[in-house]
Amino acid sequence: MKYIHRITLSLSLFIALPGLLFAQSDVEFPIYSITNVSISAQDGRLLPGTMYRANSPGPAVLLFHQFGTGQRWDYERLATMLTTHGFHVLAIDIRGHGDNSYEGSDDQVEGNKVIGDADVAFEWLVRQQGVVPNKIGTMGASGSVGLAMHLAVTQPSIQAVVALSGHASQEELQFLGSTNSPAIFGAGSLADDMMVRFEGEFTKVTGAAVTGMMADRSSHPSSTHREFQDSGHGTDMFAREPGLENDIVGWFVDVIGQ
Repeated sequence: MKYIHRITLSLSLFIALPGLLFAQSDVEFPIYSITNVSISAQDGRLLPGTMYRANSPGPAVLLFHQFGTGQRWDYERLATMLTTHGFHVLAIDIRGHGDNSYEGSDDQVEGNKVIGDADVAFEWLVRQQGVVPNKIGTMGASGSVGLAMHLAVTQPSIQAVVALSGHASQEELQFLGSTNSPAIFGAGSLADDMMVRFEGEFTKVTGAAVTGMMADRSSHPSSTHREFQDSGHGTDMFAREPGLENDIVGWFVDVIGQ
């Protein structure tokens, strides 16, 4: 059983790939670039990330991997798919994960700073050339759904949120019922048991239940939910549900795409 705690060098490559969302050999997709970046956090720490840039102005998506074993490369295929459809995409390594972990760091202390890191990553992304600043989406998995929802509540330009196997707080659920709600794409498994904290107490729920609640509470007409029987937790669902990434990309295209 998982206990989900929510926490409120530059190399450029130019690649042309065939269509990943729609398998049509006669479709030509734009050339895009992939750049490893370092973003200065509020305390001066450098946050490692990867920026996937489309070759023309367009919407953007900020990706947060899940806590524990996650890292930004968990989204490599999804980010590539989004970029070939005109999105600019930033994926970062959260403190204590991937390239953002170092000997002697205190993960508990560092974890208290990830909300500020999410703010900094968002501000950096919307300043990038080609990003349409009022058409932004974000995505979290497991505990990092809290980072995505933090931005949704505090940044009006966030119009679309994908939540994999994670939950929103009571305050965030109330926000989703308001007229300012972004569109929600939730996905989770019925067999994914976890304990989450609601109103100070841990409650047993499933990944499908908490993400379904977010989609149901959202007042946005494009909010939707994918419920699976036993497809794992967070980004692990990509391997068991090969169509999930396609669904996410198609949904982002419908909600904030050009």
